[in-house]
Amino acid sequence: MSSLLKCCSIPRSCVHAIKLDATYTDNNGPVTIHKEYVQNRMLDDVYLYDTTGKGATLTIELIGKECVTANPDCPCGVLYTSYFAKKIKAGVPFKETLNFPKVDSKISKFINFIDFIEGCVLGKLASLPAVKYDLKFSECNGEEGLGELFKVIPSGNETALSKTQKGKIVSSSKVILFPALKWDIEAELALSRGIEEKVYKRRKSKVKIVETKKKTKRTLISLQGNTSLTIGDTPHKFTKKMAEKDYISHSRKSQLITSLKNIKKLSESFTKGDDINFQVVKTAFYAPHDFFKRRWRTKVFERA
Repeated sequence: MSSLLKCCSIPRSCVHAIKLDATYTDNNGPVTIHKEYVQNRMLDDVYLYDTTGKGATLTIELIGKECVTANPDCPCGVLYTSYFAKKIKAGVPFKETLNFPKVDSKISKFINFIDFIEGCVLGKLASLPAVKYDLKFSECNGEEGLGELFKVIPSGNETALSKTQKGKIVSSSKVILFPALKWDIEAELALSRGIEEKVYKRRKSKVKIVETKKKTKRTLISLQGNTSLTIGDTPHKFTKKMAEKDYISHSRKSQLITSLKNIKKLSESFTKGDDINFQVVKTAFYAPHDFFKRRWRTKVFERA
């Protein structure tokens, strides 16, 4: 096989194996995850939960072969986010406790109202608050003189991954850490069509200012009822104004809002006249509800 690789100029892989183990504690007790790298197949994404506030433990063993270019940094790996980076070296045990950041009163930086509905209520995992780590492994791929494949640099009290990355990526995946979540909702969410009026002022002379009023047709959102969310130990309530603000900023990518808008368009096709100031679609969420109970992930959610 080695003679065949040499004849075809295919460099031998420097990675022999990658073994990943993770542990955390959920509402039912300790949970263990084990994953292994297979050549030509990257490691799967890893989902962890910091449900107790003590974090999740990640252990990685990178086993390398003799590097084909005698690079002491080959193979290697790195675990990183925007504010954290730590290198993984072949033959050196890697162990890290991952903690979800402490949440202050500004909970909106972790989740907005639209994501709250889609993630907590409807069970869309990608909409939940989480810290997403990148996990990458690289080798020289037969290229000499590369030096460090991944370079971690200090950045104040934190560490960061250098933008310069060398070699061939043999595995790239995500380690996603969720916090402890408690939520409760009993609310009605409605889309309406209405007119938004804006006043524009223009100075015509030194003493005269002309006002121009412009009316624009817009889809509006309204929230009636109670919603509450606790991330870790920090409670939060979504108000009507928050829902309206988040709708403007975050509704374009929302599958739920897109569906409600399609229903709204269907409703409008059966209406007549110029009266556009009326509610055309409404949805309600009540907890507990059998439909949502089946969507809850017991390792993630605990009903308030």
